[in-house]
Amino acid sequence: MCGIDKETGVSFEHRRTWIEKRIFQLSKVFAIDICTHAVMHNHLHLVIHIDSEQVNNWSMEEVLERWHQLFKGTLLTQKYSNKQPLDKFQLAMVESTADI
Repeated sequence: MCGIDKETGVSFEHRRTWIEKRIFQLSKVFAIDICTHAVMHNHLHLVIHIDSEQVNNWSMEEVLERWHQLFKGTLLTQKYSNKQPLDKFQLAMVESTADI
């Protein structure tokens, strides 16, 4: 994952920074506090705290906005986020997707 490949001598140290940045990006999206971390050459260690109180207070809009930071979403969740009209069945599908 990181470090120097013993067979080829190729360095993959550049991945360490990418992995750390990604961990902290994901922690913000998912309301996770990173208490400490270590990116080793072939694995990583994380001590985390999941802020379930914060998550439980998210509205459907917040859930979808966070989801859309990482994924494209569905056609219906995109329509909902763009304030386009949805019928009651479409809205129920969005609510089910957001699982609020």
